[in-house]
Amino acid sequence: MFKVNGLTVEVDPLTLVTDLKTDLALKGINLLGSIKPVNDNIMVSCPSHKGGQEHKPSCGISTKTVHKNGRTYEAGTVHCFTCGYTATLTEFISFCNGIQDGGLYGNNWLKQNYRTTLTESARKFDLTFGKQQKAEEYPTVPDSILDSYAYTHPYMYQRGLNDDTIMKFDIGYDPKNDAITIPVKDLKGQVKWIQTRNIRYKMYNIPSGIRKTDFLFGAYEAIASGTKEVWIVESAFNAMTLWQLGIAAVGLFGTGGGRQYELLKKLPNRSYIIALDNDDAGREGTRKLIQKLNKTKLVKTLQYKSSIDTRDINDLGPEVLELQVNSTYF
Repeated sequence: MFKVNGLTVEVDPLTLVTDLKTDLALKGINLLGSIKPVNDNIMVSCPSHKGGQEHKPSCGISTKTVHKNGRTYEAGTVHCFTCGYTATLTEFISFCNGIQDGGLYGNNWLKQNYRTTLTESARKFDLTFGKQQKAEEYPTVPDSILDSYAYTHPYMYQRGLNDDTIMKFDIGYDPKNDAITIPVKDLKGQVKWIQTRNIRYKMYNIPSGIRKTDFLFGAYEAIASGTKEVWIVESAFNAMTLWQLGIAAVGLFGTGGGRQYELLKKLPNRSYIIALDNDDAGREGTRKLIQKLNKTKLVKTLQYKSSIDTRDINDLGPEVLELQVNSTYF
């Protein structure tokens, strides 16, 4: 048993960290290095400095809750004794996967891999959270911010984007952080936040306080195009690949959730083609989208040629035009 971040996880800490390293390796992500239990910590190579490739592990994952100097450090707290990187376990799991979403991906990863239950304190909070939370207002990003990223970078073209697409979606480059900038608009076309993609570490970043499931990338452009059919994909790059092929598309920044289902219902198009990634998460996201949308829209799904072809839409490029579309799922 491992109590962490409001969850009781039925696994010992060492096994959890070892499983995480194995899962990352299967995705081609070489992180964590040698794993060493030391006192009340599991020591790993820190993913936040030296490209995650330090020789001696300096990052500790606490195995129990500690009360020190009047403060409480929950089990699962991650702290690097070299660079100072600090995160919850769920934030750490997301970060290692190249995602900075406040730990949403990490939380889902724990639930998908182990039996979990809410701790008593978290259960009480969960019962009242929806009543206490107020709708969040997102200010519009000033043009001066967008102008500061008005650069192109070879990585944009390496991902298959052309100049028309770069201009259409105002894709930019942040030289200070070596990252591609991807403005995200509301349905009225106002930029509300900027997703970044670090080129060196291949990590996406979402600004603090942003709920990505309040937005659909490309939705404003889809409305403006007046198209009757829109494809649903996971990432902004996937969506832009389809736009270049003459296909209107929206990106979910994942497999869908939150307000995105309602936003999809609000768009004026008549039908959707769901083209999430060809993996377990993508198939589960597809199932939920069909469940949420099939009474309001005509829903179709993209049929991949092989169940083991894990290339996404951006990887496939023009090959996606050769794939069949099914009017029914399963």
